[in-house]
Amino acid sequence: MEKQVNFGEALTAIKEGKMILRKGWNGKGLNSEGLLVFLEKPTSTQKQRIQRMSCLPELVSKNLQQRIIDHSVLREMIADGTAHFESSIISSDYEEVKYHAQMQIVDELNNIKSWVPSSSDILAEDWIVLEY
Repeated sequence: MEKQVNFGEALTAIKEGKMILRKGWNGKGLNSEGLLVFLEKPTSTQKQRIQRMSCLPELVSKNLQQRIIDHSVLREMIADGTAHFESSIISSDYEEVKYHAQMQIVDELNNIKSWVPSSSDILAEDWIVLEY
């Protein structure tokens, strides 16, 4: 029989890279072939790759490309006095788009969607941690 845990233990498990599911999610009795939750790892994308990202609408892509600071231009602006930044703030943090960790759910058809637990999910003690 599978060990059932509370949401706190399930959350710890997904932070360790495991998948979780509810024993009787939505009363459907879904198992590992049904709904699964995992934590998407944080990552980043360099400016050059943004225009090739088909998942972004064109206007978003253009806006992100404009917002990313070109450090060589910024350094020149500081040197000639047209920009008033401390040189210590110039770092690669401004040259990419960052994706932060977020919970995702995989449905029965293998669609992956963003997921936020409901109050009943948080209070439930029928979470199962998949170890494989």
